[in-house]
Amino acid sequence: MNNQSVSKLLIKSCGVSVVLETSDHQVVDYFLNDPLPRNHIPCLKITLERDEIESDFTIMHNISDEPGNAAIQQLSSKLIKLTTSKVPPGQFVFALLPIFERLYEEKGMLGLHAASLRLNGWTIFIVGDTKCGKSTNSAKLHFDLGAEFISDEKSIVDVRLGVISGGTDIISLRKDAAMSGHISANIDSQRLENSKSTSKLYYTPKQLPAYPVRMKKILYVFPHFSSLGFSAEEMNDFTLSYLMYENITANIRACLSLFVSDSLPVPSQDNEKLAGKRAEMIRDLLGNIPHKAIDVTGDLGHISQQIVEEVSR
Repeated sequence: MNNQSVSKLLIKSCGVSVVLETSDHQVVDYFLNDPLPRNHIPCLKITLERDEIESDFTIMHNISDEPGNAAIQQLSSKLIKLTTSKVPPGQFVFALLPIFERLYEEKGMLGLHAASLRLNGWTIFIVGDTKCGKSTNSAKLHFDLGAEFISDEKSIVDVRLGVISGGTDIISLRKDAAMSGHISANIDSQRLENSKSTSKLYYTPKQLPAYPVRMKKILYVFPHFSSLGFSAEEMNDFTLSYLMYENITANIRACLSLFVSDSLPVPSQDNEKLAGKRAEMIRDLLGNIPHKAIDVTGDLGHISQQIVEEVSR
């Protein structure tokens, strides 16, 4: 790697720090100026560094002139060398997520792929994969039904302390739904931002939460639960723990598959030790904080109303 052409980013999230050294200056510009990283990496703080700096993990990224070339060399548990052909900067964001996920869990935190809000003393997690309605439903609850926004795409939970340690402070919205008023007439269009890599718009709420957010009782919401192959009668703690485990693990694998071949020895890929710890933290979360779980179906207004009714009983 030619040191004269290398930039060094310090990327911090919820007490975890990753240094990214890259010769791709489009990636640097993307991390510093595009809203998408803030929607996927909780409590994101990024600085451009000149000197050597301590971190939990370092990625030394180099661009290859050979199309489709990708290689990962693990130098230690805290350092990898990553060689790729030119990749879209937005795709690079997703390559970092599994590394952050591993580091969160090493520090005793779960990274739920879930939007989170607070209403009537309940912490609400809208749990699910891409396009299940996390952002749309949480936006409706926040803008029109009085729910306090906590996080959009990812919620970092410290199980031992019973708090949400951090979240993503920007809401992703489909452009047509946001501009048409379909989600809410209360969206301030002046606060909407474009991304260079997606067709979505990004909205920063006027009031952001002060982390950590304590959880007294939790409502887990699974939009279109039946599409996962379960019935409403199966929404018990056994099913819930399985779904939450898969929620985190599947998101890690999906991020990896976007960027590199599954055959490459990615240091952050799931392993038996981390899998056991993840399952244990989920059991502790379910065992320590009063909760209930619901499946919701229907259109946007009907789903949000079901959630409000559930936390108003």
